[in-house]
Amino acid sequence: EATLTTSVFVDEENMKTVFNVFGIIGASILSIFLVISLVATPVVSAASSFFKTENIQEIFSSIDFSKMITSEMELDEEEEMQVQLIEDIMDSKMVEELLELTVDNMFDVMEGKSTKSRLTETEIVAVAEKHKDEIISIFKKNFIGDEEIPEEYIDEMASEMIDELAASFAEMLPTTEDMGLDRETVSIISNLRNGTYFWTAFAIAAVLTVLVMLCQVMRFKGFMWISVDYYVAAIGTLILATLIKSLDLARIMDNDIMGVSIISTIVGMISGKMLKGAIILLGLGILFTVIFVVGRKSLKKKNSDMNQPVIM
Repeated sequence: EATLTTSVFVDEENMKTVFNVFGIIGASILSIFLVISLVATPVVSAASSFFKTENIQEIFSSIDFSKMITSEMELDEEEEMQVQLIEDIMDSKMVEELLELTVDNMFDVMEGKSTKSRLTETEIVAVAEKHKDEIISIFKKNFIGDEEIPEEYIDEMASEMIDELAASFAEMLPTTEDMGLDRETVSIISNLRNGTYFWTAFAIAAVLTVLVMLCQVMRFKGFMWISVDYYVAAIGTLILATLIKSLDLARIMDNDIMGVSIISTIVGMISGKMLKGAIILLGLGILFTVIFVVGRKSLKKKNSDMNQPVIM
């Protein structure tokens, strides 16, 4: 009977050893995929946020039109005034709203919610009329200065200016056709914009996290495994964000002012989102480490209390 008991005990120990070895192998393999998915999630999140209306608008707003114009030609005083006028208009709330409407319309066309290719002059005039006080202020700054001019004349000139701007913007604002996007690209952009790819990457990372933890579930070791994975992913994401931020944009864009302006905004946006993702991963890694430490201490205390002799 003693021999049988010893044999059973040895078999249990062997089974534990076998399961532990398979658990380590499984956790190691799954950890590789987990780290990849954890790094991919902030990247996909950054790409998704890039296609949000406010961020596309920020990219348009980042273009320094006055610098583009002045870099191409020598300007006299009158032409410099026109450049200043363009700069003031592009920095206005009116243009900000027009860009927002344009971006929304472009995505509505991509997603099949609208067939309207671009904003009409009537829609642009309606937006400009909402910001007429701002237009009048820009008009006064660039054409009148401190001169005493009747308000009726200023109002009339501002209305003419709005009509001219509406005609110009109707031709200038981009359409989906201008972007030259095919159906597959439109589908990718739509999935990024509505968060499909992000939530898919998030779900994969969550499932792999649980699987790695289950591979080493005994004595809270699984939390230590996933915390290390999250630390590695945080470091990888941070390195990737730093590399993206350090790109030599002027060389890449061959010193093209408009290209550098747009790409620098995009790079700043993406690297910022990735940095935020790295901080979140680091925070989760710390949380899992705390759970591991507290869990192990609680388990040791529980085992110690169970082994205490009962005094009758």
